[in-house]
Parts: sequence; C-alpha cells; structure tokens
Amino acid sequence: MVTILRMSLIFLLGVSTAFSKNNDLNNIIPGELILKLGPGTALISRSNQFTGISAIDNILSQYQINEISPVVPYKKRDPKLPDVNRIYRVKFFDDIDPRIICNNLNNLSSVLYA
Repeated sequence: MVTILRMSLIFLLGVSTAFSKNNDLNNIIPGELILKLGPGTALISRSNQFTGISAIDNILSQYQINEISPVVPYKKRDPKLPDVNRIYRVKFFDDIDPRIICNNLNNLSSVLYA
C-alpha cells in the first residue's frame, strides 16, 4: 500500500511538472530543480555532479552543481506505472536563478522537463 501511495505521489509530481516547459515556473525552490530524462536517454550513473550525458553536462558545467540524485531509489520498471527512474533532483548554489538552468535544459531533446 505504501508503494502505491509513493508511486501515486511521484506520478502527480511528474504530471504537475511535466508542463514546466510551457509555464512560468512559478513554483521555484531556491537551489534546486527537478529533471526528467526522455525514454531513450540513459539513466544517470551514481555520480554526484555529472550525468554522463554530454549535452546535459555541457549545460550543468556552467553552474556550480552540488549534487545530482534520483528523486526515488531505483525501481524495476513496471509497464503499468510511470517511469520514475528518470526523475532526478539537481542541487546548486541558491544564487543561481533556476529558470535559467531549466530553460537551457528544456531545449535538449534528451530532457522531458526541468
């Protein structure tokens, strides 16, 4: 039951942020952004500051990234549920406007939303 609730919460988070490519990003958390990779993009390895995906790393290297981590621990893919393995939290210094980073990331085909 807890797993179903957790997955439902993650799904709602994904749906609510999925439209961020077209929104003003009114819900800003200083020093943090959520990144969802496209289905054809490799999962991010256990690196703290790099994704291993050159296009994304080229953008993130322009900023002082503190950490990149999965929002949810890795789960075996269930076709009945949304793919939560491709959602990551990117933490950076608070003085950077997250809208700038998100706009740059959202221009990449490997990123569904930031």
